[in-house]
Amino acid sequence: MLNKARLWLDEGYIFGKGGEGFERIVIACPRALLKEGLEKLERAIKTL
Repeated sequence: MLNKARLWLDEGYIFGKGGEGFERIVIACPRALLKEGLEKLERAIKTL
């Protein structure tokens, strides 16, 4: 996602066993930035 959407996601396993198989994203930001980031993520996923 860093290359496709320019978004940094953390691999869930670094947060413990329950996070394995998941990706995490920090959403503590202004709503406009969150919206932009989610739109980038959506576009990147559609290209997979």
